[in-house]
Amino acid sequence: IQAMADQLHIVSAEWIAQELRRMLVDKHRRRAVELCDDVGLLTVIFPELEQRGGWESTLAMLSLLAEPSFELAFATLLHALRPEAVHAIGRRLRLSNDEIDRVTWLVGHQQALADAPAMPLARLKRLLSHRGRDELLHLARVALLAADLDLHPVLFCEEFLARTTPEELNPPPLLTGNDLIQLGLRPGPRFKQLLDAVRDAQLNLEITTHDEAVALVRRLHGDGADGTS
Repeated sequence: IQAMADQLHIVSAEWIAQELRRMLVDKHRRRAVELCDDVGLLTVIFPELEQRGGWESTLAMLSLLAEPSFELAFATLLHALRPEAVHAIGRRLRLSNDEIDRVTWLVGHQQALADAPAMPLARLKRLLSHRGRDELLHLARVALLAADLDLHPVLFCEEFLARTTPEELNPPPLLTGNDLIQLGLRPGPRFKQLLDAVRDAQLNLEITTHDEAVALVRRLHGDGADGTS
């Protein structure tokens, strides 16, 4: 195998991806990765890992994962890379768009929970209402354990989720784009800025009603705005 490792390129990307799916969800995933590395297959599949730092930490994280999804395990394997590189790897292996998006998001947000206890409420709620939040918490947990660091950020998020209802975490928006049009604004770059500002204020519990949202838009954009951005 070692002598023919560089011939792996003749194997279809889909087949390699399928084998990775099986390998990374198996409880012996760390040993499987180590064996791939030992025979030279790992860097043939992932040349981006040729120069890798903190490899022992990555291996420890892989072994600490508890029944992970493929996406979580794959993000763990590639967590030291930039999100752009991870996305390119996913495309190269012909993963599904959903798999690529999930893995790239996890790698791109792996440090996002580090300051969770001090994070603005709106930012925390946005992060913890994302569909990948459980995998992100799992990734953060194994990263902290592998580095022998305090689990406080993860525990804080888990406690926050336990005492926050889904409606409080991700309430229906107080305003939509149609509401802004009715206020006389024309669609444009300013639209998103205003909607984001209203959403942040709502998630921060600064406003709770439609009328308060409208008042905030008027303050931010100015009464009688003609819709210019």
